[in-house]
Amino acid sequence: MACSGFRVMRNGHVYVSFNEDWSDPNTKIWSEKGTDSTYAIVWLGYESMPRQSAINEMGLVFDVFTVPEREVELIDDEDFDGEKFKTDLMSTCATVLEVIQFIRSYDMAQINGAQLMFADRTGSSVIVEADTMIFQLDKDYQIVTNFNQSQIATQASIECKRYLTADSILNKDQRIGMEYCKNILQEISFKECSGTQYSVIYDLTEMKIHLFLFHNFNEIHSLDVNQIFKEREIDQSLSSLFIQNSNYLAYKEAYNNGGNIIKELLECNDELVFDKLLKDLGVYSELCMLDEDLYLVAKVKLDEKQHLLHDLVVQFYYDHDIRGFAEMDLLAAQYYLRKDNFDKASYFIKSAINNREIGWYISEEITLSDYLKLQKKIEKRKSK
Repeated sequence: MACSGFRVMRNGHVYVSFNEDWSDPNTKIWSEKGTDSTYAIVWLGYESMPRQSAINEMGLVFDVFTVPEREVELIDDEDFDGEKFKTDLMSTCATVLEVIQFIRSYDMAQINGAQLMFADRTGSSVIVEADTMIFQLDKDYQIVTNFNQSQIATQASIECKRYLTADSILNKDQRIGMEYCKNILQEISFKECSGTQYSVIYDLTEMKIHLFLFHNFNEIHSLDVNQIFKEREIDQSLSSLFIQNSNYLAYKEAYNNGGNIIKELLECNDELVFDKLLKDLGVYSELCMLDEDLYLVAKVKLDEKQHLLHDLVVQFYYDHDIRGFAEMDLLAAQYYLRKDNFDKASYFIKSAINNREIGWYISEEITLSDYLKLQKKIEKRKSK
């Protein structure tokens, strides 16, 4: 999940803006009423993975960003309920300062592989990593994408194109406003394949939410936060708020139909039926990301010792030029090594190592050294 965002405060006006980049189009918006002891909240997220972003009645906002996992000391190894953590925080904290006090009672190493950005109506913001917090005190803005800023020695060593693009605009163009923030989000959004599922601009001064669906910045839907809390609760799909959503609907159909085929593949052990299902899946391979799903199917078939079906998945992965998670690339490298196709094996192990290093992987059980060992094995076999 690649995402990006920024907080900017100028002329006494505070905006916080985020792009939500992932493959799942089943996005939603809903609200929760406050009580005498808790704040009301408007949430944004997915049906399968809720609470990705929010604003509460005090104007505190947050968003979640994936980052590469790294070596941090885990002190508290008890199960960490991320959804409860986010709900408790957003329902009881009003400012970034209160957020900092709140999280001090948690071992944040449990969020390793993710980071959180918080901002409030005063213009304060903080990025919470697994073992540290990042503040931007020398600028009137703060940017976040998908790398651990604590691990960057200097600004000059930042390589993330989205970060650099946002930084260039925010630094050189000193304007402020919704259109200004929208243009930055558009510049750093993903438009290919799945791309940016939604974008949101929180106007914390006016307490408004401005929404855009599926990297279409020509149509905007705006909501008054205070009005939501006073007059009505909401619980609906984001797409229901928009009219110009034909591209989104086409993608959503492909994603959901592809997902149904994936479920059938997981249950299927008949070679002919399995092969037909893969051909049906090919219709959707150019419209939606299938890398993680294909890895799941390939891994299940490998565990079941259905080697022929596993090999069909890998061949499909190559034939349809699908690229993604390191583990799927690793399976492909192992497959082509068994076939003595060293060029393809080398290609996939290099892709696997690259994806592992930038954080595009699923399992911690497979370490970077495992990839490097296979790379040496491929090179050794290739040199014979």
